[in-house]
Amino acid sequence: MIRKKIKYNFQGQKFIQNLERSLEAAAIQGALMVERDAKKLLNNTGKSFPAKAGYNSPIFKGDGVPERKTKPADMGVSLKTLKAQRVYWYGEPLHRWVQASMPGSPPNKQTGTLQRSIIHEYSKAKKEAKIGPAQQLKYARVQELGSAQMPERPYLTPAFKMNEKKIFKLFADAVKRTMP
Repeated sequence: MIRKKIKYNFQGQKFIQNLERSLEAAAIQGALMVERDAKKLLNNTGKSFPAKAGYNSPIFKGDGVPERKTKPADMGVSLKTLKAQRVYWYGEPLHRWVQASMPGSPPNKQTGTLQRSIIHEYSKAKKEAKIGPAQQLKYARVQELGSAQMPERPYLTPAFKMNEKKIFKLFADAVKRTMP
C-alpha cells in the first residue's frame, strides 16, 4: 500500500478570494463558449427550398418593374407541397417565402434578430452565468421549448451540451490552480 500525505494551506480569506476569481473566470469562459456555439447553431438561413423553387425570384410585368412572387399558385405549387417542405410566408420585414427548420433542430435564421440577441451575463453577487436572448423576444423561449402549436427547436440546450464537459473541466482546473 502506498500512502501519500497532502497538506493544504488554505490561507483563509486570501484563498477564498483567489478561488472565487478563478471560478468566475471559468464561468465567464464557459458562458462565452455556449454563446458562441448557440450563435453558430442559429446561422442556418432556411432559404434552400424557396430559393431552389424560385419562390422569391423577381418577375417582370410589362412595364419592366420587378415584382415578387408572393403566391404559391403563381409558381404552380400546392399548399400541400409547401407544408411538406415547411415553407411559409414571412411578412414584415422580409415579405418572402422562407423554410422552417425540422422540429428538434435549431430554428433557421430569417432576420438574424434571435442570433444577434444571444448574450452572456455574469452576476458576481449571485455567482452565476446566464446565456440567452438579451431582448425580450417573445418567440425566443417558444423556439427553445416549443408550445402547443409549435414543436421545440432548441438552440441553447444543444450549445450547452456541446460544451458541458469542457465547462466542468474549466471549473476543475480553476480549483486545481488555486490550490497551494
